[in-house]
Amino acid sequence: MSSSKKYYDKNRKKILEKQKLWRDSPEGQLKERSRHLKRKFGITIEDYDRMFEDQDGKCKICLTESFGDSRCKYFTVDHCHDTGNIRGLLCNRCNTALGLLDDNVNVLNSAILYLKGDLNE
Repeated sequence: MSSSKKYYDKNRKKILEKQKLWRDSPEGQLKERSRHLKRKFGITIEDYDRMFEDQDGKCKICLTESFGDSRCKYFTVDHCHDTGNIRGLLCNRCNTALGLLDDNVNVLNSAILYLKGDLNE
């Protein structure tokens, strides 16, 4: 067994506690958010902030300034699952709604007609 493996096994609890403190710190959260945006969407925090400013700090669909869920700290980066192209920033509620309808325009149009009372029975 290597010396680093022995050290880890001996100090595992202390190492994990230190890692958690880092992840929970403002610096750690910023670093993780930066990694997530880059890995998943290919954008930087500056790109996200620019989109946020371009949308006046509002959801691109419902125009709310709320992130849509008390657990959310940011708007969701909405993207096309086929092309990967970013469409905009959405609150959690609008992003969830699109996802539940599989981003299907036909289903969304039917839902609009239904809400208007125009959908044939």
